Amino acid sequence: MARTKNFTLEDKRALFLVLEELNSRNIALPEESSGVLKKKNLVWPVDENGYFIKKDGTLYNATEAQAGFIATESRFSLYYGGRGSGKSCAGGQKALRKIMNGENGAVINPLFSDFKDSTWKEFKQCIPWDMVVSTQ
Repeated sequence: MARTKNFTLEDKRALFLVLEELNSRNIALPEESSGVLKKKNLVWPVDENGYFIKKDGTLYNATEAQAGFIATESRFSLYYGGRGSGKSCAGGQKALRKIMNGENGAVINPLFSDFKDSTWKEFKQCIPWDMVVSTQ
């Protein structure tokens, strides 16, 4: 009977090194094992422009400035404006796109009350909740 074990960080590092070594020697893994090590083929709920669809079904319509902010691959980026200028929507779309690509990031707001009332309220509308993992 097969036993499963949670990988420790050290286990993951060791596996990564073994896979890199195999790759550097042009040694392919057996076909039946390759699916286990690859990311799942997930279908993300995005429209034809690559933007996440809100839970009520509405599509995100980015302005030119918002589209540029969302598309930039700069390490640090800033989108600023007054209340109602679309900062939370654009930031949410950018954060979800980074998550979809396996990247790290943070959604922040200097004031918790503003984060709770604006940023989080807008961001959670686009989160594909059926894809959220409750525990690691």
